[in-house]
Amino acid sequence: MSVAVGHGVYTPRRAGRLPAAGAMASTIVLLGLAAFLLGRTLSPVAAPADPVAEIGGIPVGVEHSPAGALAAADNYVAVSYASVERHPNVDTLLIETVYAPAIRTSAITGAAAVRAQNAAGMSLWAHGGQNLSVIGARRLDYYAGNDAEVTTWNVDVFWGPGRPPKQAWVVTQTSLRWTGGRWLVTATATLPTPGPVPAITPQATAANDSSDAFGNDLAGFHAPSYGAAG
Repeated sequence: MSVAVGHGVYTPRRAGRLPAAGAMASTIVLLGLAAFLLGRTLSPVAAPADPVAEIGGIPVGVEHSPAGALAAADNYVAVSYASVERHPNVDTLLIETVYAPAIRTSAITGAAAVRAQNAAGMSLWAHGGQNLSVIGARRLDYYAGNDAEVTTWNVDVFWGPGRPPKQAWVVTQTSLRWTGGRWLVTATATLPTPGPVPAITPQATAANDSSDAFGNDLAGFHAPSYGAAG
């Protein structure tokens, strides 16, 4: 049957098997397309570069960008508060790895002074005390290519034998400079005004507010390494 279309005549092709040559050509095309798609599926996809590299167990900010500066500050502040009293050797390694040479000596001296001024805290660590330091929020105050400043709202939660769980929220300001492929701390300070503290959360049972509950429920937990800003 022929049907008039415009100024010509269209004759529909009968449904049926393609000629052998046509079928083979179509098969080759389909196989080629399948192989192409399979190749795309199986080809390794390069993972995005991590803004933080671990050097000697210390997280080091290695992404030269605003997000990289934030990630660096997150990690430096978290490790500093977690280790300054409980793990002095880790704190010293942090300073030697990511602090600018000009302030390393004063930073090590300052950390020693913090430990000397907190006899109760040092006693807690000596008797099996534990802590977790967490970044609550942060703000990029300044970024100019090789220099950045970040303000962090962070908490240190600590507990141990004979010491009910406590939390200390502070606001920390960190100045950074891009040097030798990494972000180095050029200045850091805990702001004198106490950080905002969340309201006390009622516990389901009194036992949940005990050091035993924290020690058991959080056994094996570690603070994460912080990646780029989302």
